Amino acid sequence: MGQSTFMSAVRNGPLMVLASGHFTVDMYSGVLPVMYPLLTGRFDLDLKTVGLVSLAYSGSASISQPFFGWIADKYGTRFTGIALAWTGILFACIGFSPTFPILLLVAAFAGLGSGAFHPMGAVSANTVIPEGQKNTAMSIYGTGGTFGIATGPLVGAALFSFFGVRGTGLMLLPGISIAIWVLWSMRSVGYQDRTTHASREIPGAVPIGLLAIIVAVMMLRSFPVFGLQNFVPVWYQELGYGARFYGPLATVIVLGSAFGAVVAGNLADAFGRRAVILWTQVLTIPAIWAFAEFPGRWSGCWRRRRPRFCSSWRSN
Repeated sequence: MGQSTFMSAVRNGPLMVLASGHFTVDMYSGVLPVMYPLLTGRFDLDLKTVGLVSLAYSGSASISQPFFGWIADKYGTRFTGIALAWTGILFACIGFSPTFPILLLVAAFAGLGSGAFHPMGAVSANTVIPEGQKNTAMSIYGTGGTFGIATGPLVGAALFSFFGVRGTGLMLLPGISIAIWVLWSMRSVGYQDRTTHASREIPGAVPIGLLAIIVAVMMLRSFPVFGLQNFVPVWYQELGYGARFYGPLATVIVLGSAFGAVVAGNLADAFGRRAVILWTQVLTIPAIWAFAEFPGRWSGCWRRRRPRFCSSWRSN
């Protein structure tokens, strides 16, 4: 990919609006794990129970996406901004939930907004991307979401340090403001989707075996990555670290994904998607093993080889 292709994609105004929406909706996913240490104390939860919060939010977001994808195909994508606003409103209510079952219910409904945004946002992004920039431009759109997840732990650490778990109320502001921007900027995309799809010849169905392989690869990739993102804050709190450490640590993990997404988009244009998917999956295995095997600031923290070096990072 040449530099002109990348810059042309960056100058695509509608694409950057959608990437900003993707950033915002996924930022909520990044905030959620930083809340877990607060929830374990407030509702007297263990790791297995607090993981139900992630299951409620991410599960409803994932399972509902095919349905909202069908909505996007049938009625267009004019609901993209509404889905973002829905996520912001419901997520803001999570910290005010009086009981754990109600918190799970609110988290599940907030996840529906995320589930609606992702297929509709992707369809809209594909509509505004010109031919010849698909890999690069979609990697930029996807990286917007990854940067959102990476920013979430920092936002959560700041909010919860000052306001406690009810700091989620302030998360209403980015959801509503960016939703209004998306609705205004993309107000004609839904109509375009319906007319252009109606006028095109519908391609043949994707073979079910190929689709199953793609889904399996995504599941295998997502399982360890989401596990790390969701439980690093609680894990490092148990190791004796505070939000000042595990918040940025969670951000660094996701920033690695963001960097990898941009690089992978470039490599896919140059070497093909199959080779990039294969090698990135393989190289992930030793990286995750090393991270789990050597916890702490440099691994010496946990193994108590440098207690003075690490003491300033604990309980902050």
